[in-house]
Amino acid sequence: MSRISLFIVDDHQIIIDGLKGLFGPLEDFIICGEANDIESATNGILNLKPDIALVDIRMPNGTEGLKLLQWVVKNKLDTKVVLLSMHHDVRIIQDAKNWGAKGYLLKNTGKDELFHALRFIVDGGVYFYEAQEEKHQQEIVFTPKELEVIRLIVEGYSSSEISQKLSISDETVKVHRRNIRNKTGTTNTVELINKLVELGFPY
Repeated sequence: MSRISLFIVDDHQIIIDGLKGLFGPLEDFIICGEANDIESATNGILNLKPDIALVDIRMPNGTEGLKLLQWVVKNKLDTKVVLLSMHHDVRIIQDAKNWGAKGYLLKNTGKDELFHALRFIVDGGVYFYEAQEEKHQQEIVFTPKELEVIRLIVEGYSSSEISQKLSISDETVKVHRRNIRNKTGTTNTVELINKLVELGFPY
């Protein structure tokens, strides 16, 4: 049986050592290399040609994991990149998908799910952690006008003031507010603002 070769990239050696401990007893996985920075990772991946690179998405210089992913894709390497993160950031997950990552897992993922995900990816699948809450968040898409209304609501403007600022009728403002509440599952302004905070709305 061919073993699945893994290359681990993380700036925290304790994470690497922990993963090595998890995979050590398994007969179908082998850790072929490791790196604590992007430069070492690129050299290691080129030389060792692992089946999967398990890459920490955030290292000292920001989202370095995405940069390594982009490098692997641009160089048309066969290594499949699986990103590891402490956070389930919907926007970063989407960036990872757009750039061709084969997986995105949280560092607190259970070992059985981790093993299953990597085996699934090697067999040609993709595996992205998406909690139910995140799936719901991804479905919320505001129109440009709704975004303008939201910004003014957050700034404390009344419906009549929003109507004047955006040069639209009071009835149109009411429609926008109703649509926004429906999309966010809220019933009043306080709930709406709390939901926007939960969604990480950039205001």
